[in-house]
Amino acid sequence: MGYSLIMYRFATTSVVVLVLSVLTPIQTAQSTELEIEFSKLLVANETPAGYDRNLFRHWIDADRDGCNARLEVLIAEAVVAPTIGANCKLTGGKWISLFDNQEVTNASLLDVDHFVPLAEAWRSGANMWSGQRRMAFANDLDLTETLIAVSRASNRSKSDNDVANWLPPNQDYRCTYLVAWVKVKVKWDLRVDATERSTLENKLMDCGELSRKTSPKFSPVANGASPNLQPTLVRYQNCNMAKAAGVTPIRRSVNSALYNANQHLDRDKDGVACE
Repeated sequence: MGYSLIMYRFATTSVVVLVLSVLTPIQTAQSTELEIEFSKLLVANETPAGYDRNLFRHWIDADRDGCNARLEVLIAEAVVAPTIGANCKLTGGKWISLFDNQEVTNASLLDVDHFVPLAEAWRSGANMWSGQRRMAFANDLDLTETLIAVSRASNRSKSDNDVANWLPPNQDYRCTYLVAWVKVKVKWDLRVDATERSTLENKLMDCGELSRKTSPKFSPVANGASPNLQPTLVRYQNCNMAKAAGVTPIRRSVNSALYNANQHLDRDKDGVACE
């Protein structure tokens, strides 16, 4: 239930009327949906080792229409449509960079940003993914929040920071940014660290998107260790693939399940694969 102030103006006299309003079913459903999404976030420490941008192949032309994912985003987000020429070359057009509310009229001056940066995704669980899944994430056009066209300056300012360390300078866009961050992390089953989750919760409550604080859920761990990103049970073909996933060395004493799945890589049978 909420209250709205409505001002009626009659000639030179203003009358203020207090109107009692009730949230519509649509408003209630939206709020509930985000709270459900937020409850799916799992807390874990980050795993930074092994990141390489080249492990996330982009930009690809998935539908083979001549325009890769970057260009598809630029076309979709233009407020004035550009002319599309041979090889999807864009001329003209106008965009609004929502991070800093800047108007841009040259597509080459825009970056297409991964809402959750590739390095942040790697630290949050993408280090366990296959190359195919990393490519799908880096070129995701299905969830509109995954990619966004923004000014180069704002994208450079953001770098690979999460929401605890960077928010858009355009304050009117911050609540939308936080909601989008949650949606992307949930869709791709990416973890959040404790500070990141706390920041999201506090700021989304300030935005009116969450109604209350809830207890965090932790990513499953082995042997009573502190919450951390645990490697999924992937059987790697060779140590190069395991290294690319950031799971090496694979120690039986640390993660016996992962070691058992990859003991064929332990050539000297000393309990450590891909040393």
